[in-house]
Amino acid sequence: MKSFEYMRKGGIIGCMKAIVLALALLVLSGCAHVVSPELRAEAEPVNVEDLFGHPELYRGKTVILGGVLIEATNTEKGTTLEILEKPLDYRGRPQDTDRSRGRFIVKHGERLDKLIFKPGRELTVVGEVLGIERRPLGEMEYPYLVLRSRAIYIHKESARQRRIPVHFGFGVFKTF
Repeated sequence: MKSFEYMRKGGIIGCMKAIVLALALLVLSGCAHVVSPELRAEAEPVNVEDLFGHPELYRGKTVILGGVLIEATNTEKGTTLEILEKPLDYRGRPQDTDRSRGRFIVKHGERLDKLIFKPGRELTVVGEVLGIERRPLGEMEYPYLVLRSRAIYIHKESARQRRIPVHFGFGVFKTF
């Protein structure tokens, strides 16, 4: 009878409510956007195709872009990042897709460690649009969108990026 009285007074039920609340908070925090609410409020909602096609219309405005790091170059003024743009998901992380609107450059006022900011890392950047900079890409001049960074978020490497060289198979689909 004591256990029944305990449950009736909210002991187990209260404990269950606390567990459900803790789990809900844990799940919601895992779905949070990588960019702070303050910076997201300052950023212009942009159509990325328009931004890459007509960057002069967005000069001086703050935008949020993401993608895969191609190269980081340290200079006396800081670090220049060359990034292949990728669409962002609802959390602000670059999607695993072959779609891209082009490459862009981020100028960061401090030097970044190239062992951390290495090619292939996924980044989300909040930056001010500076315009276009033409640079050689292969045998052509490529018009890079240029941003001055306000914040850079580097994502943890996924298993897909680490490319573990282990393969399992049964040979069933082998052709002769």
